[in-house]
Amino acid sequence: MDDLFWSAPLGAIRTLCVSTLSHAALAECEVKAFGSDFGYFVYEVDERPRSAGISVLAKATSEDAAVRLAEILALRLAADAAAPPLTAV
Repeated sequence: MDDLFWSAPLGAIRTLCVSTLSHAALAECEVKAFGSDFGYFVYEVDERPRSAGISVLAKATSEDAAVRLAEILALRLAADAAAPPLTAV
């Protein structure tokens, strides 16, 4: 796999993604805590006009870890979609 990429919508304006990110993309969102730009990132893309951009949530240092993260996130999102909505009592 050259560049793993997984994404899932989180409503109309946000998307959750797992992929590599360029050095420029990481610099633009001012990420410093994750070290180098080598690896795969879990991040949210926000399309709102005032806050548009990428918010990096986590880093996986191997392709295997990134694939596993994508699988876990996909399972969780599917479970959330299948669950009945909560109602106030």
